[in-house]
Amino acid sequence: MNDLVPAVLGPVVIGAVSVLVYWDARRVGVVWPPVWALLMFVTGMLGLGLFLFVPSIPLPGLLVILLIGPIFYAFERDDTRHSGEPADPHTLADAGTTHERSAPGESDREPENGTADSSDGPNGRSGAGGTDEISQEQVDSDEYAERR
Repeated sequence: MNDLVPAVLGPVVIGAVSVLVYWDARRVGVVWPPVWALLMFVTGMLGLGLFLFVPSIPLPGLLVILLIGPIFYAFERDDTRHSGEPADPHTLADAGTTHERSAPGESDREPENGTADSSDGPNGRSGAGGTDEISQEQVDSDEYAERR
C-alpha cells in the first residue's frame, strides 16, 4: 500500500508537469517545446521508477535524476527570455539599461562645453562602451592623510 500511492499518483503528476512545461515553452518561445516536455516526463518517470523498483537507491542521487529535467528547462527558459539583450557587466540582471534609468527629459548626449556629467564614470565616460581605464596617480600616504 505504501508504494501504491506514488505508483498511481506519480505518473499523473509527472504528466501534468510535462503538459505545463509544454504550455510554458510555447508561451515563452522556447525552441522545441515537445522535447522539453518529453525530457521532463522521462526524467520524472526514471526517478519514479528508481524509487519504486530500487529501494536501496541513495536519496541524493534520486533527487538529482528527478531535478535534472526542471533545472535544464529553467536554464533554457531563462536563456530564451534574456538572450537578446546585450551583456552589461555594470548592471544586475533585469535592472534595466542606462537609457531606461535616466530621468525623463534627460539627454544622453555629451555637454557642449566638453566637461563630463557627474553621473559619468571616473574617466568622464559612462559605464556603457569604451574601456574601463582608470587613471591612478602615485600619492604619498602623508599627503593623502592631509587631503582627507
